[in-house]
Amino acid sequence: FAVGTPPPSLDPRGAEMIRGLLALAAAASVVAVKPGADLPKVDVDMAEISVSGISSGAFMAVQMHISYSQMINGAGILAGGPYWCAQDTVALALTACMTDPELISPFYLEGIVRATALSGFADDTRHLANSRVWVMSARNDTVVDTGVVKAAADLYSAFLTDPSSQIEADYTHDGEHSQITVGYGNPCTTLGLPYINACGFDAAGAALKHLIRRELVPAVPGAAPQGTMTKFSQAAFVGALFTDAFGLQDSGYVYVPPQCEGQKNICALHVAFHGCEMTLDDIGQQFVYHSGHIPWADANGIIILFPQAKSNLLNPKGCWDWWAYTGTAYASNVGAQTLTVKRIMDSLSGQPLTPNTTLSDEDLSARLEAAYRRAPGAAEAAAALLSKRPNVTAQA
Repeated sequence: FAVGTPPPSLDPRGAEMIRGLLALAAAASVVAVKPGADLPKVDVDMAEISVSGISSGAFMAVQMHISYSQMINGAGILAGGPYWCAQDTVALALTACMTDPELISPFYLEGIVRATALSGFADDTRHLANSRVWVMSARNDTVVDTGVVKAAADLYSAFLTDPSSQIEADYTHDGEHSQITVGYGNPCTTLGLPYINACGFDAAGAALKHLIRRELVPAVPGAAPQGTMTKFSQAAFVGALFTDAFGLQDSGYVYVPPQCEGQKNICALHVAFHGCEMTLDDIGQQFVYHSGHIPWADANGIIILFPQAKSNLLNPKGCWDWWAYTGTAYASNVGAQTLTVKRIMDSLSGQPLTPNTTLSDEDLSARLEAAYRRAPGAAEAAAALLSKRPNVTAQA
């Protein structure tokens, strides 16, 4: 299977172990470090909070945006697809969401978003109305088809007030499946570690210029950081014993530019998600320092949060969860990873922490799955999937 994708099969014994750990994590209430105690003190502009990601990080950015649209007002999607694209199914993750976008039903996924929100597992979709969305598919991407990225834009169009102005799409620049930069990384059409490619184009900057609502000062690509990078405990937000089960590193990073240090000014917050095989164990801090975000942060007073995923038995590539290796709630506001990142954002922005409740008990899982099955177009989407790809089992 392609580099940076979900594994084609999962060990059921491992799944049972992870599910058990998730249940314990949901019940855990005591952690060694107070959540957020080691985060820097900053003032966040609550009207300027956005997310972005590459590959699995792009799927994660979409999940975060849909789940918490009352807080997050924009999403950048580089080589990623629409909300709940994989439908808890590895087979769909590897086909519809990567190479066969014709298997994606935007109508069905729109119904999923609405049903999830109506069931209380995502914010009211009305909060999406004024959001901004940036999407990009590099012309040489051999892992995620451009049609998958277009499907993400199509899904967002159903919720935005004026999609023509709120969605910015880029399908014209060269590049393989990677974080596209001006001058750092592999040659532009290379597929491989660190999945950061020098293509003469600043994807991070393009996304930020669209997502941040004020006019940004041009940044100097590759400029040395002027602010402070802080390593903080992600484990404190979930319990140190359970970071492996959640597919999370014990630590994450947050970058604060000089003008935002010590609460000097109110600053925008942007969350940048790495992709598969771009974890600290795989490429060190290359994504953190060389994704292209820091020069824009320094030039414009933007705080950048870099959450960190890690590999585990069910996630050997260190991807963010977009196909349910942490449980069926992965794409909702009570998903193991989505909720953890939201709690980090709460702490960083001085808001009360969202309660640490994951959807791991059978009753809540059943409620979520029932909501998905009630979504308009579910039966039609299942029939279409089975007719086009008989060996794919649709969970609709």
